Amino acid sequence: MPLANPVYIEAPRVAPAAGGLYAVATVLDNVDVHIGASGMRYLSENCGVASSILDPACITAEDRAEKTFGDIDIVSGDPFAVYKGVQCEYLVDDDSDWARHGLELTEHIAVEQGMRDALFDGATDLTPTPGTALAVNEGIALLEGWAGANYGGVPVLHMDRRVASLGLSQESLTFDLNYTITTKQGSLVANGGGYFNMDGPTGAAPAAGTAWIYVTGAVLVARTPVIVNRVIPGVDASGAHLNIQHALAERMVAVTAECILAAVLVETVGA
Repeated sequence: MPLANPVYIEAPRVAPAAGGLYAVATVLDNVDVHIGASGMRYLSENCGVASSILDPACITAEDRAEKTFGDIDIVSGDPFAVYKGVQCEYLVDDDSDWARHGLELTEHIAVEQGMRDALFDGATDLTPTPGTALAVNEGIALLEGWAGANYGGVPVLHMDRRVASLGLSQESLTFDLNYTITTKQGSLVANGGGYFNMDGPTGAAPAAGTAWIYVTGAVLVARTPVIVNRVIPGVDASGAHLNIQHALAERMVAVTAECILAAVLVETVGA
């Protein structure tokens, strides 16, 4: 048993976990704070695929096949807030940096949760037999094949970390020196903690031993600057002195995923 109070030392600095959404998305910092009220949108020329047509030079105008034209897609994202709040005993020191650091370390998890809640509902379920899960490598192959036929850019697969671990063990995924994960065909993989136990496209929770993988087009994350607020102790309703300070770090975020959205159910037990 210690004979005196422990010596206070500085806590170790911890880097955010690798491989999450921020590793594969385009992240725009310090965007206009009005995004918090109206969200964001842009026009994408990336949606849809080119078409082929039999069009020999000598055919008459009446016999030519009619070409089809697609619209330029409007890609939009609604805003949501991400924050980290801390409270501690007030000893004169300003502890607002604790809140800021806590947000920096775990923000990607909150953004992944916000993205899946805002964008994944209504995805096309590609599971061949609805409710019957595929092996992870089969699910990845199915999503890559569908994305390749419907999107010309590099798709993004969204999965939780246990599914990614299975994909790595089944050799359908690989990683670089920064532990950013891709498929062996170069599709990007976001595998952050915010994707754990994702609901399916209809909003139903996955059955035990299964999980959902989603595929989208390119992902854009827009973030306002971080705002930190600190409230020092005051008094409660009875007039008693409070010796607790609160610090809050928060920012507004909007996320878009363009052009394609599909999902497949995979096994996580017995795989």
